[in-house]
Amino acid sequence: MKRPAAGDPTGIDSPLETLAALALDCQTTGASAERDHVLEIGWARVGPAADAMAEASCAWLTALPDGVTLPPRIAGLTGVQASALEIADKPAAVWQKLLAAAGDLPVPADGAGGILLIHYARFEVPFLEGLHARCGYDGGLPFEIVCTHAIARRLLPHMPRCGLRALAGYFGVALGEHKRAADHAAATRGIWKHLVPLLAAAGVRRWSQLAAWLERPPAAGKAARAYPMPSSRRRDIPDVPGVYRMRRGNGDLLYVGKARSLRRRINSYFQSRRRHPEHILEMLAQARDLDYTPTPTALEAALLEADLIKAAAPPYNRALKPREAAPVYFAPDFQTAGAPGRSGFPVGPLPSENALAAFRWVVFGCARPESALTARDEALAAAIGSSAVGLPPRIVLAEGLDLYREICACPGDLTRSARHLLKRGLGLWRQRQASRLASDDAEDAQEENGAPRDWDVPAVMAMLDGVVRRGSQLVRRGRWLQILADASLTWETAERGSQAERRLHIRKGQIGCNSRGASVEAAAIPPFPAVLLASERTVFTSAATYDRLRVLTTELRRLVGEGRRIRIQTAAGGPIERRGLARLLDLI
Repeated sequence: MKRPAAGDPTGIDSPLETLAALALDCQTTGASAERDHVLEIGWARVGPAADAMAEASCAWLTALPDGVTLPPRIAGLTGVQASALEIADKPAAVWQKLLAAAGDLPVPADGAGGILLIHYARFEVPFLEGLHARCGYDGGLPFEIVCTHAIARRLLPHMPRCGLRALAGYFGVALGEHKRAADHAAATRGIWKHLVPLLAAAGVRRWSQLAAWLERPPAAGKAARAYPMPSSRRRDIPDVPGVYRMRRGNGDLLYVGKARSLRRRINSYFQSRRRHPEHILEMLAQARDLDYTPTPTALEAALLEADLIKAAAPPYNRALKPREAAPVYFAPDFQTAGAPGRSGFPVGPLPSENALAAFRWVVFGCARPESALTARDEALAAAIGSSAVGLPPRIVLAEGLDLYREICACPGDLTRSARHLLKRGLGLWRQRQASRLASDDAEDAQEENGAPRDWDVPAVMAMLDGVVRRGSQLVRRGRWLQILADASLTWETAERGSQAERRLHIRKGQIGCNSRGASVEAAAIPPFPAVLLASERTVFTSAATYDRLRVLTTELRRLVGEGRRIRIQTAAGGPIERRGLARLLDLI
């Protein structure tokens, strides 16, 4: 940052609250300024002129070079569709718009083009420099750059994080869900307005003082972490299971969590030595309030958490968020999906059609290898996942598929081929579970992470085995969730030896009444209505129901691991006790 010239003939050394500048943000296709490209540039005016002009920020999509496509992950983060880029402005045109917007700003020194306020300029400046050079300009950027992140880190050293979203929430500045340049530029302007009084309290009131202040090294040492939430909000929290909600000062929901002990779980967030993921630290930088709902048991807390996340979609919950993909049901040959019914589509529920894309291809490939090889690319990409090794060569894939078909003894009939592969998948799953008990899971971790490898026949067969194993697991899980959708559950709620118990009734995936009894052994689980027993199996197409039953399955696995007494009465058969339940859960 340059210091202003003596006398400051431009009038730039005015108070910071009247400083004229542009708050600017870039969205990019990746993290590397050398390999990736600017996707969008947005800015918002700061200072007296902003009051006389449109307060809304503006942004311009920037066309990508020929042959460069928008990464799916970036499209998801930004909400930008590939079709929108077809009419995006050329980079040079966007750069000219930025130069024109900054052209009327007072300059801090001869040759400078005004002041840009950028949050975390360390990331964005290299992209701006690259764009400046590609547009045919020599020399460095014609702007003075002020990093609001660097200022915030000095002024708020106790904050868990000073990222844009964390500070926006801390100061009560609106910020959209998607990462768009206009929203981020407006948020940067709002953050700057809150930083100016803090700078004044630190003795920094004018541009020249800010330049000098930033040139000085920051204070040595690390400030003790502090949180916006008053400690009084954490007092008198009961030591019971339940669900808690972290909120901003305005009441906006940030995060929903479950706890076996509300007191211990909530207070664990604010222990200085506790390590948290980055997104949790960002959430804690904004949280100023909380509330909680006690539940009789941890199992019921987990179910309530799942429903609350589905209903409210808190921004800092990564799992169990609402999703558009509804559960689906497949025909026995796995080649077609449709509405569940008595006939036609008995296999399910499965989380989505894409969940079984790779397995369906293997079924088809073992029954009709030539046809499968012709249309291999999309399905095999699903099978390989995020691995960077690319697709196997056609000749290697054909040889591996022929050998795999022979080993599995798959017939040409699609339905019979599917049955063969499901049976093989179950055997592979059991082998994997047994090997995990006897090893440190190093090989499994390598496999799941998609470690690079050379494609040969053994590698192709290993890939096919992995697809079959995971596909058969999903089918078994679907069958289990179908059973669990209509059941009564009774379980021991306290430590072993206690007689306290709880009971849940599940009808069509919905959790029904709860009741207390004397003991698990003495509890008579109510019979199911005759109409339910006589009717066709329950089907459901709600993603919320699917995820609720999946959460219940996880909690059952926990109870089994703790040695709790459990009894499940299903609509289709007799009771399932803890040992039988443990064997079932090992398969899903």
